[in-house]
Amino acid sequence: MTFSGGEPTLYVDYVGEVAKELKKNGIHVAIETSGEFGLAEFKTKLLPYIDLILYDIKLFDPRKHRQYTGKSNGQILYNFTDLVKKSNVEIIPRVPLVPKITATSDNLTQIAHFLKSTGCSTCELLPYNPGGIPKRIATGRPVPLDIPHTMMGIEEERRLRIIFSLGSKLNLGASPQLE
Repeated sequence: MTFSGGEPTLYVDYVGEVAKELKKNGIHVAIETSGEFGLAEFKTKLLPYIDLILYDIKLFDPRKHRQYTGKSNGQILYNFTDLVKKSNVEIIPRVPLVPKITATSDNLTQIAHFLKSTGCSTCELLPYNPGGIPKRIATGRPVPLDIPHTMMGIEEERRLRIIFSLGSKLNLGASPQLE
């Protein structure tokens, strides 16, 4: 069972109780998160019942992170570091490859160095999917001008994977597009 969202840690009490029941029944529990949560509460109410954390790290530069997400990344990076170093739960960091935003040499190199510094040994680079654009339009929400309307080409994704690999020597999760 994977808790996803939005952000499932916004409902830490509910998700924790459901995860607890799932674990009692021998069901594998995963959570997808952006990592912006109160660490103490997460460790108490959720972590004991989770087998896998899929942890998104979008932008390393704090200014750019605030520009594109509206929030600081300080708590996100702190939580990631703490969980990697102090928990026994499998954590897979994931970087969405949004052209010209997260999919830049500078951002990927910075994230690769950060992950390596935490002792993390794996990472998944997620191909960009512009599927959210029609949803924004349908709900009357504006589409930012710098958001790409097409998927990234296979060669560009390969190039970015090489840049990331060189900066980290991490084990990269396979990309469905590249297989």
